[in-house]
Amino acid sequence: MKPNPAYESWLIVDAQIRACLLAIVSPTVQTHIHALLTSAAIWNHLEQRYNSLSRTHIFQLKKRLHSVTKGTDSMQTYLDTVLTIMSSLKLAHEDISEQDIILCVLRGLPADYASLKQNIRTNIATVTFNQVSSWLLSEELNLSFEKRLSLGDSGSTSSVDIHSALYTNSGRGTGRGRGRGPSRGRGGPYRGGNPSGRGGRQPLSRDDPRGRGGGRGASVICQLCGKPGHAVWNCWHRYDESYTGIWTLAQTPMSRLICLGCIL
Repeated sequence: MKPNPAYESWLIVDAQIRACLLAIVSPTVQTHIHALLTSAAIWNHLEQRYNSLSRTHIFQLKKRLHSVTKGTDSMQTYLDTVLTIMSSLKLAHEDISEQDIILCVLRGLPADYASLKQNIRTNIATVTFNQVSSWLLSEELNLSFEKRLSLGDSGSTSSVDIHSALYTNSGRGTGRGRGRGPSRGRGGPYRGGNPSGRGGRQPLSRDDPRGRGGGRGASVICQLCGKPGHAVWNCWHRYDESYTGIWTLAQTPMSRLICLGCIL
Protein backbone atom coordinates (compact mmCIF):
# COMPACT_ATOMS: atom_id res chain seq x y z
CA MET A 1 0.00 0.00 0.00
CA LYS A 2 1.27 3.40 -0.95
CA PRO A 3 1.70 5.70 2.09
CA ASN A 4 -0.49 8.76 2.32
CA PRO A 5 1.54 11.94 1.59
CA ALA A 6 -0.69 13.96 3.93
CA TYR A 7 0.16 11.63 6.80
CA GLU A 8 3.87 12.10 6.17
CA SER A 9 3.39 15.89 6.14
CA TRP A 10 1.41 15.64 9.39
CA LEU A 11 4.22 13.69 11.04
CA ILE A 12 6.73 16.39 10.03
CA VAL A 13 4.53 19.21 11.37
CA ASP A 14 3.73 17.30 14.55
CA ALA A 15 7.44 16.67 15.17
CA GLN A 16 8.14 20.38 14.79
CA ILE A 17 5.32 21.30 17.23
CA ARG A 18 6.59 18.70 19.69
CA ALA A 19 10.10 20.19 19.48
CA CYS A 20 8.71 23.67 20.13
CA LEU A 21 6.79 22.47 23.21
CA LEU A 22 9.88 20.79 24.58
CA ALA A 23 11.90 23.95 24.01
CA ILE A 24 9.59 26.35 25.84
CA VAL A 25 9.01 24.35 29.02
CA SER A 26 11.38 24.22 31.95
CA PRO A 27 13.85 21.32 32.37
CA THR A 28 11.82 20.00 35.28
CA VAL A 29 8.71 19.71 33.12
CA GLN A 30 10.70 18.20 30.25
CA THR A 31 11.45 15.13 32.35
CA HIS A 32 7.70 14.42 32.53
CA ILE A 33 6.87 14.93 28.83
CA HIS A 34 10.05 13.89 27.03
CA ALA A 35 8.84 10.32 26.54
CA LEU A 36 5.58 11.41 24.86
CA LEU A 37 5.75 10.91 21.10
CA THR A 38 3.22 13.41 19.74
CA SER A 39 2.48 17.06 20.37
CA ALA A 40 -1.15 16.18 21.20
CA ALA A 41 0.00 13.83 23.97
CA ILE A 42 2.29 16.51 25.39
CA TRP A 43 -0.48 19.12 25.30
CA ASN A 44 -3.00 16.85 27.04
CA HIS A 45 -0.47 16.03 29.75
CA LEU A 46 0.26 19.72 30.39
CA GLU A 47 -3.45 20.54 30.51
CA GLN A 48 -4.15 17.88 33.10
CA ARG A 49 -1.10 18.83 35.13
CA TYR A 50 -1.72 22.57 35.37
CA ASN A 51 -5.49 22.66 35.44
CA SER A 52 -5.52 21.49 39.06
CA LEU A 53 -2.80 24.01 39.91
CA SER A 54 -4.87 26.75 38.29
CA ARG A 55 -7.87 25.93 40.48
CA THR A 56 -5.64 26.01 43.55
CA HIS A 57 -4.25 29.38 42.49
CA ILE A 58 -7.77 30.78 42.04
CA PHE A 59 -8.74 29.53 45.49
CA GLN A 60 -5.69 31.23 46.99
CA LEU A 61 -6.52 34.51 45.23
CA LYS A 62 -10.09 34.45 46.51
CA LYS A 63 -8.90 33.71 50.02
CA ARG A 64 -6.45 36.59 49.84
CA LEU A 65 -9.15 38.94 48.55
CA HIS A 66 -11.42 38.14 51.49
CA SER A 67 -8.63 38.45 54.06
CA VAL A 68 -6.73 41.52 52.85
CA THR A 69 -6.69 44.45 55.32
CA LYS A 70 -5.49 48.03 55.16
CA GLY A 71 -3.35 47.87 58.30
CA THR A 72 -0.68 50.58 58.31
CA ASP A 73 -0.65 50.95 54.52
CA SER A 74 -1.94 54.03 52.81
CA MET A 75 -5.38 53.90 51.24
CA GLN A 76 -3.94 54.01 47.73
CA THR A 77 -1.63 51.06 48.47
CA TYR A 78 -4.54 49.11 49.93
CA LEU A 79 -6.75 49.74 46.89
CA ASP A 80 -3.89 48.86 44.53
CA THR A 81 -3.52 45.52 46.32
CA VAL A 82 -7.20 44.77 45.80
CA LEU A 83 -6.98 45.75 42.12
CA THR A 84 -3.99 43.45 41.63
CA ILE A 85 -5.92 40.49 43.03
CA MET A 86 -8.90 41.35 40.82
CA SER A 87 -6.69 41.44 37.72
CA SER A 88 -5.20 38.03 38.56
CA LEU A 89 -8.68 36.55 38.96
CA LYS A 90 -9.78 37.96 35.61
CA LEU A 91 -6.73 36.47 33.92
CA ALA A 92 -7.75 33.11 35.37
CA HIS A 93 -11.25 33.61 33.89
CA GLU A 94 -12.78 33.89 37.35
CA ASP A 95 -15.34 36.68 37.60
CA ILE A 96 -16.35 38.34 40.88
CA SER A 97 -19.20 40.82 41.11
CA GLU A 98 -18.39 44.45 41.84
CA GLN A 99 -20.54 44.40 44.97
CA ASP A 100 -18.54 41.51 46.41
CA ILE A 101 -15.31 43.38 45.73
CA ILE A 102 -16.64 46.51 47.49
CA LEU A 103 -17.67 44.44 50.50
CA CYS A 104 -14.21 42.89 50.64
CA VAL A 105 -12.66 46.36 50.59
CA LEU A 106 -14.94 47.58 53.41
CA ARG A 107 -14.19 44.48 55.48
CA GLY A 108 -10.48 45.30 55.56
CA LEU A 109 -10.85 48.90 56.74
CA PRO A 110 -10.14 49.94 60.38
CA ALA A 111 -12.75 51.32 62.79
CA ASP A 112 -11.95 54.93 61.85
CA TYR A 113 -13.99 54.44 58.68
CA ALA A 114 -17.06 52.99 60.44
CA SER A 115 -19.50 55.76 59.48
CA LEU A 116 -18.45 55.76 55.82
CA LYS A 117 -18.60 51.96 55.70
CA GLN A 118 -22.17 52.03 56.96
CA ASN A 119 -23.22 54.57 54.33
CA ILE A 120 -21.64 52.54 51.53
CA ARG A 121 -23.29 49.32 52.69
CA THR A 122 -26.64 51.08 52.74
CA ASN A 123 -26.21 52.09 49.07
CA ILE A 124 -24.26 49.02 47.93
CA ALA A 125 -26.64 48.39 45.03
CA THR A 126 -26.05 51.79 43.40
CA VAL A 127 -22.36 52.56 44.00
CA THR A 128 -19.38 51.50 41.92
CA PHE A 129 -15.86 50.52 42.88
CA ASN A 130 -14.43 53.74 41.45
CA GLN A 131 -16.84 55.84 43.53
CA VAL A 132 -15.97 53.93 46.68
CA SER A 133 -12.27 54.37 45.97
CA SER A 134 -12.58 58.15 45.64
CA TRP A 135 -14.64 58.38 48.85
CA LEU A 136 -12.10 56.35 50.79
CA LEU A 137 -9.20 58.46 49.57
CA SER A 138 -11.04 61.65 50.59
CA GLU A 139 -11.89 60.18 54.00
CA GLU A 140 -8.23 59.31 54.55
CA LEU A 141 -7.26 62.95 53.97
CA ASN A 142 -9.96 64.15 56.38
CA LEU A 143 -8.86 61.76 59.11
CA SER A 144 -5.23 62.76 58.66
CA PHE A 145 -6.15 66.45 58.91
CA GLU A 146 -8.20 65.91 62.08
CA LYS A 147 -5.35 63.93 63.65
CA ARG A 148 -2.88 66.76 62.94
CA LEU A 149 -5.27 69.26 64.51
CA SER A 150 -5.66 67.17 67.66
CA LEU A 151 -1.89 66.70 67.96
CA GLY A 152 -1.37 70.43 67.51
CA ASP A 153 -3.85 71.28 70.27
CA SER A 154 -2.27 68.84 72.71
CA GLY A 155 1.21 70.11 71.85
CA SER A 156 0.28 73.75 72.54
CA THR A 157 -1.36 72.78 75.83
CA SER A 158 1.73 70.87 76.91
CA SER A 159 3.94 73.86 76.07
CA VAL A 160 1.83 76.18 78.25
CA ASP A 161 1.92 73.69 81.12
CA ILE A 162 5.72 73.37 80.92
CA HIS A 163 6.30 77.14 81.05
CA SER A 164 3.85 77.47 83.95
CA ALA A 165 5.66 74.74 85.85
CA LEU A 166 9.04 76.39 85.24
CA TYR A 167 7.76 79.74 86.47
CA THR A 168 6.17 78.20 89.58
CA ASN A 169 9.24 76.15 90.48
CA SER A 170 11.60 79.09 89.97
CA GLY A 171 9.71 81.20 92.52
CA ARG A 172 8.90 78.78 95.30
CA GLY A 173 12.00 79.05 97.49
CA THR A 174 11.23 76.11 99.76
CA GLY A 175 14.54 76.62 101.53
CA ARG A 176 15.60 73.01 101.96
CA GLY A 177 19.15 73.38 103.34
CA ARG A 178 21.56 70.65 104.22
CA GLY A 179 21.93 71.69 107.85
CA ARG A 180 25.65 72.58 108.04
CA GLY A 181 25.50 76.27 108.57
CA PRO A 182 23.79 79.34 107.21
CA SER A 183 25.55 79.28 103.84
CA ARG A 184 24.88 75.66 102.77
CA GLY A 185 21.24 76.03 101.78
CA ARG A 186 20.09 76.20 98.20
CA GLY A 187 20.67 79.52 96.45
CA GLY A 188 22.80 81.29 99.07
CA PRO A 189 22.70 82.10 102.81
CA TYR A 190 19.38 81.93 104.60
CA ARG A 191 17.56 81.37 101.30
CA GLY A 192 14.13 80.05 102.08
CA GLY A 193 15.15 78.76 105.53
CA ASN A 194 16.13 79.73 109.06
CA PRO A 195 19.63 80.82 110.10
CA SER A 196 20.32 77.44 111.68
CA GLY A 197 20.84 75.98 108.23
CA ARG A 198 18.13 73.29 108.50
CA GLY A 199 16.20 74.77 105.65
CA GLY A 200 12.75 74.20 107.16
CA ARG A 201 9.70 76.20 106.31
CA GLN A 202 9.14 79.43 108.21
CA PRO A 203 5.70 80.17 109.60
CA LEU A 204 3.71 82.96 108.03
CA SER A 205 3.55 86.23 109.92
CA ARG A 206 1.77 89.49 109.51
CA ASP A 207 5.02 91.34 109.03
CA ASP A 208 6.10 88.99 106.26
CA PRO A 209 3.15 88.48 103.88
CA ARG A 210 5.39 86.83 101.28
CA GLY A 211 5.42 83.51 103.19
CA ARG A 212 7.34 80.35 102.23
CA GLY A 213 10.99 81.09 102.56
CA GLY A 214 11.03 84.80 101.96
CA GLY A 215 8.65 84.97 99.01
CA ARG A 216 9.05 84.80 95.31
CA GLY A 217 10.81 88.08 94.71
CA ALA A 218 13.58 87.50 97.25
CA SER A 219 14.29 83.88 96.32
CA VAL A 220 14.52 84.23 92.54
CA ILE A 221 17.99 84.79 91.07
CA CYS A 222 18.27 85.58 87.38
CA GLN A 223 20.24 82.97 85.43
CA LEU A 224 21.29 85.62 82.89
CA CYS A 225 22.67 88.51 84.97
CA GLY A 226 22.91 86.78 88.37
CA LYS A 227 20.97 89.48 90.22
CA PRO A 228 18.21 88.58 92.68
CA GLY A 229 14.63 89.75 92.60
CA HIS A 230 13.63 88.70 89.08
CA ALA A 231 13.68 85.68 86.77
CA VAL A 232 15.41 85.42 83.41
CA TRP A 233 12.17 85.87 81.47
CA ASN A 234 11.79 89.33 83.10
CA CYS A 235 15.45 90.38 82.86
CA TRP A 236 16.24 93.71 81.20
CA HIS A 237 19.23 92.10 79.45
CA ARG A 238 17.07 89.41 77.86
CA TYR A 239 16.94 91.00 74.39
CA ASP A 240 20.41 92.55 74.54
CA GLU A 241 22.41 90.47 72.06
CA SER A 242 25.70 92.09 73.10
CA TYR A 243 25.26 91.14 76.75
CA THR A 244 27.15 87.96 77.61
CA GLY A 245 25.95 87.57 81.20
CA ILE A 246 27.89 86.42 84.22
CA TRP A 247 27.97 82.76 83.18
CA THR A 248 30.40 81.37 80.62
CA LEU A 249 29.66 78.16 78.77
CA ALA A 250 32.28 76.27 80.77
CA GLN A 251 30.98 77.56 84.12
CA THR A 252 27.29 77.23 83.43
CA PRO A 253 25.70 74.08 84.91
CA MET A 254 23.64 71.94 82.56
CA SER A 255 20.46 72.62 84.57
CA ARG A 256 20.87 76.37 84.02
CA LEU A 257 21.39 75.92 80.29
CA ILE A 258 18.28 73.75 80.02
CA CYS A 259 16.15 76.16 82.06
CA LEU A 260 17.47 79.20 80.19
CA GLY A 261 16.77 77.57 76.82
CA CYS A 262 13.22 76.61 77.85
CA ILE A 263 12.29 80.09 79.10
CA LEU A 264 13.95 82.02 76.27
